[in-house]
Amino acid sequence: MPAVAEDLVVLLSTQDVAITSTYTGARVTVFGMIERDASSLSRGGKYDVVVTVAGPSASQVLRAKELTGPLWINRTVRRYPDVPGYYALMSTGPVPAIANEPARERQKMGLGFYLPPSAAPSDAVEATDAALFRLRKKTSLLIEDIKGVQMHRPNLFSSAIPLPAAAPTGRYVVGITVLANGVPLKTVNTSFVVRKIGFEAIVAAYARDNGLIYGLVTVFCALAIGFLGNLMFRRD
Repeated sequence: MPAVAEDLVVLLSTQDVAITSTYTGARVTVFGMIERDASSLSRGGKYDVVVTVAGPSASQVLRAKELTGPLWINRTVRRYPDVPGYYALMSTGPVPAIANEPARERQKMGLGFYLPPSAAPSDAVEATDAALFRLRKKTSLLIEDIKGVQMHRPNLFSSAIPLPAAAPTGRYVVGITVLANGVPLKTVNTSFVVRKIGFEAIVAAYARDNGLIYGLVTVFCALAIGFLGNLMFRRD
């Protein structure tokens, strides 16, 4: 295999996104510079860039409301064992146009790789997958932007990653791939963390580690507030 002439230098605007009581979302910007070996011949075509962002993975359950007698019941339609809670695909153009099929398969480029493959594909499976895609896109937890990477110069680019308020906490893996003529030249991976800080972080950690006690305290507080409200607004 010949040596790759390109190198890639990547920098994130931040590697720590803090969630506070006033948090409504954030934006993490990827800056990149493509460096070429001085001893190599200059490349005639332009570069393309694909940026993928995958949040922490967890099992997902897709449910549908079903009318049972006079009641609407939530029915489990499908369970997904390992799905990123957030996924973004940013690029300088449509991925099928800037990356050949072997590259897309090898680098897992495209929303088609967002969900694990089904062992028994069917129309029902496709329908549930489409429903999950639709729900995730509606909440901005699944993003595809074919103009999401801006080339400021032939070898300088940036990409702004939008994080909605509903984005889960945890580590987000960012993959940046440089291509030319549909062929990947260099891939660099980096990451950032979304985490809660302050009082919200203390409450969330306590609720996670002491679920029973947290539930009892919550019920007690609700009863106390209701009792005090009744005393304050009672009409004698």
